[in-house]
Amino acid sequence: MVKIINKNKDGRSYRLLYQIYIGAPIIGLLVWFATYFLMIVTSPNMILMYGISILVVLLILIYTIFLTRRISKLYSGFSRWLASIYLWFFSFVLIVIQAVHPIFIEAALHFGHVINAPCIEASEELNSDGSYNLPKMTKSIEGVLGSKNANHPARGDFISPILNFKYPECIYGTFYNSLGEPEEITTNMDNIQLSLDKKQMEFHKKNKGNEVVVTGHFSKSYNANHTTHPFFFIVDDIRKAE
Repeated sequence: MVKIINKNKDGRSYRLLYQIYIGAPIIGLLVWFATYFLMIVTSPNMILMYGISILVVLLILIYTIFLTRRISKLYSGFSRWLASIYLWFFSFVLIVIQAVHPIFIEAALHFGHVINAPCIEASEELNSDGSYNLPKMTKSIEGVLGSKNANHPARGDFISPILNFKYPECIYGTFYNSLGEPEEITTNMDNIQLSLDKKQMEFHKKNKGNEVVVTGHFSKSYNANHTTHPFFFIVDDIRKAE
């Protein structure tokens, strides 16, 4: 049995030990639950999630240092050593949990999206005369505008506009080769090349890094100008996401 050495004759300092031994696990659980709830609400904004995590870690450190100093003033010997070790152990566990919170939530959202989100159909639709039925092929997809460095065998290095998906997207479709034979393609893509006209390229330059919605149709990548495989996206309209 551990004997607590108390410097105060009135016995009031025992309250601090009770707060540490009993309150630390309870407070830790409440902090974990509150932080988890806040991160779920703010997801998938990873910057905000990491900001919350860093703020909570700093608050934990400040409060732990404050309690450690109070323990040093009120107690001595084995009582002070045991209370300090106990306090810093729970603080360390809570800090580790806070540090991995954003990573865990991002992985859970990523896995959940891959499992539950339906695949995007990118099939080529043909009319009776063999021409493309563009109204049936038209899709709207959402992501963040970006760019990709690429190299063309003849033209050399160039920059390709792309759309970065929030999570890898499953894309599938039926495409036809030069002989008119159908080919089924299914893949997961993190980003997709955008085919833009001059006006759309100006929009891309001004809004790079912003979330947008692009409307158009998928096409099969088939030459060195295409930087994402097996698909790229021919854009008819591009606008900022709401």
